[in-house]
Amino acid sequence: MKFPAFLLAATLALTACSSDSETSRAVDMLRGMLAAKRAGPQLALRDRLTPDMVAQTGTPLQIASFAQRAGAQILFAPETQNRGYVSWRSPTGESIVTLGGLLQATRGMGGDLMSADLADVQVAVSGQARRAERVHRYLDGENHIVAMAFICDYARTPDQTTAYFRTLAVTRVTETCTGLNDRFENRYWLDGAGRIVRSVEWIGPAVGWVEREQLAR
Repeated sequence: MKFPAFLLAATLALTACSSDSETSRAVDMLRGMLAAKRAGPQLALRDRLTPDMVAQTGTPLQIASFAQRAGAQILFAPETQNRGYVSWRSPTGESIVTLGGLLQATRGMGGDLMSADLADVQVAVSGQARRAERVHRYLDGENHIVAMAFICDYARTPDQTTAYFRTLAVTRVTETCTGLNDRFENRYWLDGAGRIVRSVEWIGPAVGWVEREQLAR
């Protein structure tokens, strides 16, 4: 699936265009909406988007914020799906892979998470276990794969969060992972169907945490 042209326009300073007349009209509409918002105080990308804008894409959409990168925000839309794995791509070339809503890999971010073993984690996040093992793989300075293993414990509590532009009653799952040299905490907010609608997940030492929010499904 190609990234919607009008989202590309939004995140690349609204410079994209399309030969398809319907898409072109949507691009023009979004350009006008965002231009109007720029007339006031400068807002972050998340604050400039509206449900109507996102609905016009006709595709699932999520926004990611990177705390260690001055709160940089990137939009992602699905590109491919295969056996539960979903590859999401941004207009600027970054990509993430999710498995059951869990972050499984990243590309184009520097210090990428090359892959993660999440079979145990999926079971624990769903509430069927209180402890799991996860394995992360990274490239070292000589382009060799280095594996890092973590033992993770899980706690669940009722909560509320924002996703799909509204407030939802959710279950918050806190995942605390300990390895030989690193320790981190991930958080997942699950809706009534068990879908992850928001998360804060550790990519690795170089990138830190990413917060992902679902805007459309």
